Amino acid sequence: MSPAAWVFRAGLGWDGRTLLAGIGALTHTATLAYGVLTSYLGLIFTACSIHAWWRAGRHANVRVDLDDGDED
Repeated sequence: MSPAAWVFRAGLGWDGRTLLAGIGALTHTATLAYGVLTSYLGLIFTACSIHAWWRAGRHANVRVDLDDGDED
């Protein structure tokens, strides 16, 4: 299952994140910029994970047999 389209837009892409980190370095606030980016991406990851769990929960009638059958 691939991530939702909003995740790619919200993630700012490699270029966007690098630009923000570079601006932080130029303004001597690199530590703050990295902290803000880390928190922001953590929130996106958490929201994406919750969304995926919610989507998977809608198909709760699917059963998976995890038993490998090697019982001695």
